[in-house]
Amino acid sequence: MTDRPGARSSRPTVLRATSSLVAFWAVVGLVVLLMGDAALRGSSEFLLRWSAVVALVVWGFWVLLYHSSIRIEPDHVVVVNLLRVHRIPWRQVRAIVEKPQIRIELADGSRRDCWGAPFAARPGLRGRETGPSQAVQLLEAAKESAPESDAVAWSGWDVRAVTVGCILLALALLALIIVRP
Repeated sequence: MTDRPGARSSRPTVLRATSSLVAFWAVVGLVVLLMGDAALRGSSEFLLRWSAVVALVVWGFWVLLYHSSIRIEPDHVVVVNLLRVHRIPWRQVRAIVEKPQIRIELADGSRRDCWGAPFAARPGLRGRETGPSQAVQLLEAAKESAPESDAVAWSGWDVRAVTVGCILLALALLALIIVRP
């Protein structure tokens, strides 16, 4: 999470699972280590052939582990699930439910599972309920303080992320075809 609870600023609050962030940065560190090793050994042919492929793999981990998130803004919430983006005005949010993942239920009966959201805490040894998580509390507070709006919910593809993935895929295929061992 990027902001303190209850703090209202011009920047949106972004919620992500901490375990996903740790896993993503571990992958990035491993890739830097392995590609750096190849560079230090002077294996330019290896780097030319595999850099785009490795970048495509890192992009995949970025989409899966880092990009998926919930962004809380004053008049709406943005749910990013892999390559899909859902922009939901607060007035259309009927309920915020915490299962293993956060689920936003809309007034029209549809729902959006938030894949990149922080996970609910596991119950203690005695199975006591711990109440809503900090993420759900932030979402509820933003919903309560949201201004009236006539905006409608919108869902679509994340065009920038898809474009980057297509470019990396094309570069990876080109490198594998052109650079011969």
